[in-house]
Amino acid sequence: MNLSISETIRAKRRELCYSQEQLADMLGVSSQSVSRWETASTYPDIELLPLIANVFGITTDELLGVPLINAENKKAAYRREADAFPRGSRERISVLRRACTEFSFDWELTYSLCRELIESGADGYPEACSTAYKALEKCRGGKWRYDFTSLIAQTESDERVFDFLDRHTSDIDSRRDNLLAWRYLTRENYDLYLAMTQKHRIFALNSILNGPVIDAETLADNEKPITPDHERRIRVLSANLAYVNSVIGIDEEVSLRHPIIGDGVPDMWFITRYKNGFTLMSRLAAVGRIDEALDMCDELATLIINLFTLDEGTILSYRIDKEGRLDAAISYIEDENGRSAKLTFVHRIGFRPDGEPETMPVYRASELLAPFLNKSNPFKSEIWDHPRLSAAVERMRNATGVK
Repeated sequence: MNLSISETIRAKRRELCYSQEQLADMLGVSSQSVSRWETASTYPDIELLPLIANVFGITTDELLGVPLINAENKKAAYRREADAFPRGSRERISVLRRACTEFSFDWELTYSLCRELIESGADGYPEACSTAYKALEKCRGGKWRYDFTSLIAQTESDERVFDFLDRHTSDIDSRRDNLLAWRYLTRENYDLYLAMTQKHRIFALNSILNGPVIDAETLADNEKPITPDHERRIRVLSANLAYVNSVIGIDEEVSLRHPIIGDGVPDMWFITRYKNGFTLMSRLAAVGRIDEALDMCDELATLIINLFTLDEGTILSYRIDKEGRLDAAISYIEDENGRSAKLTFVHRIGFRPDGEPETMPVYRASELLAPFLNKSNPFKSEIWDHPRLSAAVERMRNATGVK
């Protein structure tokens, strides 16, 4: 047996954020046994190897350190073959089915197959759901169990979805509501989606904790492979922005007229507004709705200019509902790359106990303007050479000092 098994167990356990005690509970052994495996003092019993590999979402060969160059090459070949076809196409799905048959414990391939089945439309939901169920029964790794649970919540029938959520989540687990909200959003049931997200803090601190760094490469990667149904994505992105405005109490008429900036008052929903707004602009341009795309561009410019031209010490709020609010003071840093904005928490309600002010990641204007300056839109469009976009970029550069 290759000595690397100890290294593999230790590395995979840490990668999945399990303690030795948690892994031991999953395997029905003592934490001391796991410790001895990781230090190569002893090896697991041979009958435990498939179970350990299953928990980690790898093959027993990978666990044992057997050279897997050929297997990895074959998986890569399947992915290249699949990538030659459009998202959700029968050909792409067929390739992934073959890959999953050959590598039945490769959860990444299984997850990709499920996503493609969903992308193909409602007719693909039953197979995606049954595939995710089978994976959930076999998979012991926490990350993949969460992902397959999410897939089932999205694709299960209306008659069975609540029973599934009752068995796999709890009333005190906000993930239940998150899964339902995601189901409603992907099925374009926007009334139920907005109702769920207003009642529960679905996005909570995501736009803050995910950090402000946005660049052209990130935005492009997030949109690849490009979903052919631009109109559907436009509706989803518009629903996201409508949600942001609804939870902070912006008048519906204002929200519809100014989806990205709402009432124009800067707040800490900035990154959510920016991400969804930039992609919405790109999608609108891709389907030839140029005037609407340019309106979104002007709103994005206003959003950025507003953030970087406030008086030092101005308080921005991150409102969720009546019971959830964060307040932060803004300050600025100037350097050769332009202006950066720093927010320092000064007051919290409904998140964590109030304490010492806490600084969040810095918003760098140069990073936020990069997609505009580099014209790095994953969708080809005439918008990048339009005078209105050029004028908006110039306004943002003048306000932020970005060269």
